[in-house]
Amino acid sequence: MQARLFKHAMRVRGVAFSPDGSRLASSGFDGVRVWDLATGAELWAQPGFRLCVAFAPDGEAVLVGGTSGLLELRRATDGALVRTFATANHVQGVAFAGDGARAASIEISGQLTVWSVRDGRRLLDLAAQRGASRCSVALTADGARALTAGETMLQLWELASGRPAGPAILADADDVTAIALGPDGARALSGGAD
Repeated sequence: MQARLFKHAMRVRGVAFSPDGSRLASSGFDGVRVWDLATGAELWAQPGFRLCVAFAPDGEAVLVGGTSGLLELRRATDGALVRTFATANHVQGVAFAGDGARAASIEISGQLTVWSVRDGRRLLDLAAQRGASRCSVALTADGARALTAGETMLQLWELASGRPAGPAILADADDVTAIALGPDGARALSGGAD
């Protein structure tokens, strides 16, 4: 394994590899940045308080959430703004469905929104994690389900109906800060402060 340092001036809150593994996106209190992993060069940066970032499945775009009340879709090659999505609160988590046609965001209020990436329409709004001060979201590859986390609770949602796919799960952490779904959607990981 090779180690390389990619620096922000302030705290980093999110990181994501491009699907082909050639680039890294990082988000933090001083903005979002995209890096070339082979050379270590910063390809572009956008200032602002950014909390989360995700690459589109084709690697052509990044979705960035933060405190601005806007979710931003940016071109991965140069950071050009493609589209904004209006949110009511700070966006704490973002994820793409495997087809790249839909994306999800979760706000500090626990509001889960599924978006049409092509035209920015809201496809679903759901009060997923009420009363949580920190939230995360992950989508299954087929985009049929979303896993949300809010502090100590995990919940899997059926997005077609907007209903829970089963009972909530109490996480083995005091504050869940990261979640992931396996490629087949059958397994989930969570991590946080113990």
